[in-house]
Parts: sequence; structure tokens; C-alpha cells
Amino acid sequence: MKGLLLVSLALLALAGCGDSSSSQPSSNASTDRGWSSPAQLEQDAVGTKGLRVCELLPVGKVEQVVHVDGLRATPNDSLDLAQCRYADHGVNVRVLLDGASQAIRRYFDQQAEAQQKFNTIPAMKPRDVHGVGDDKTYGSAGAFWTRARHQLVAIDDKRIARVTVDVPGRKQEPLKHEAAELARDLFAAVEAQ
Repeated sequence: MKGLLLVSLALLALAGCGDSSSSQPSSNASTDRGWSSPAQLEQDAVGTKGLRVCELLPVGKVEQVVHVDGLRATPNDSLDLAQCRYADHGVNVRVLLDGASQAIRRYFDQQAEAQQKFNTIPAMKPRDVHGVGDDKTYGSAGAFWTRARHQLVAIDDKRIARVTVDVPGRKQEPLKHEAAELARDLFAAVEAQ
């Protein structure tokens, strides 16, 4: 398995290489990516602009969705990330809103990397989830669920939501549905701002 991984990585590295004439991007390549210089890479960053997940998803709402009372909310916010942890008595719900640049590309890179890395581990392989994020994006699913992590990752309006729901003794399907509901609620709350 380790040898196969090394060969796969080598092939991926070679796929990105070409002759010297192809190392310069064409004039359309930069505009296809939405930037024309390294200084413009951050141009599409929407940031979180004062959005706070703990305020967008109040404790009462999270308790209602995961059917657990007594959760405490703990924020951890920065320029491009707003996150909140709701926890008590073994229950752990984490909601992260990512507004850094190139969100759509990073979302699909995360999904593709997880597909490649964990293709042989069913519990770690990301599974498409429809009806949560922007299903019109490339790939036709605006969210994916990773069973072993109890985590849903969704893309909507240039932001990524990452929702982890861990309730001891609860089966996968309810956890996935709860994470999806919280992601939809988060996107709706951001839209309402």
C-alpha cells in the first residue's frame, strides 16, 4: 500500500510538470482562475466580516437540532474563519465558517484529496450530500459527509461550512442529517445578514 501511494504521488507530481514552453500560463489561464498576479489571489476572499457562528447559530437552535440540552457555546474567530464549539457531557458540535479566498477551488481540492487518500477506507471516504450547499457547482453536490469524522463540509456563496456533530451512541444517519440542517441554517443566517 505504501508503495502504491508513493507511485500515485509521483504520477501526480509528473502530471503537473511539462516542458519549459508549457510552464508559462497562457493569457487565458490566469483569467480562467480569476486572477492575473499573485497579489490578486486574495481578491475573492469574502472573509467573515464580523460574522460570528455562535451568534448565527444560537445554542438553543443547536440544542434543538441535535436533541441535547445544556450545551455551552465557545467562539474562536479570526479574519477568515468564524467557528463555534457547542459541547457538554461528551457531546461535541463544531461549526466553522470559512471565508478565505478561492473557497470553491479549496472545497473541491479537499474533497478530491480525501477521495484519493481514503478511497480504500469506506468510513473516511467522502460521500456526496445534495440539498445542503450549492449543488450547481462543479461535481453536482454542494456538500460531502465523512462518516468516521461525523463531519459535513459544504460550499455556498464563496464560503465553506464545516459541521461536525458527535453525540455518543447516535447512529450515522441522524448525525449526518443534523450536520446538514445546521449547515443549511448557517448559510441561511449568513444570507440574512
